[in-house]
Amino acid sequence: MRRAGDYPYERELTLDKAITMAGGFPDKAATSRAKVIRKIEGKERAISQDLEGVILPEDIIVAPRCFF
Repeated sequence: MRRAGDYPYERELTLDKAITMAGGFPDKAATSRAKVIRKIEGKERAISQDLEGVILPEDIIVAPRCFF
């Protein structure tokens, strides 16, 4: 994200809105490989999430860099 960091959680916050709050994807982000890291049963797991999918307060959004 352009402005990575912690943001206040809003009820029914979607992945798309969270990305927008963080300034959108950087120019060199591999947006097709973006993922959400979520704690499930005490373990961090990468999950695929639709842009309109609701995220949880502890979720971490990751967009790796594209090198090409």
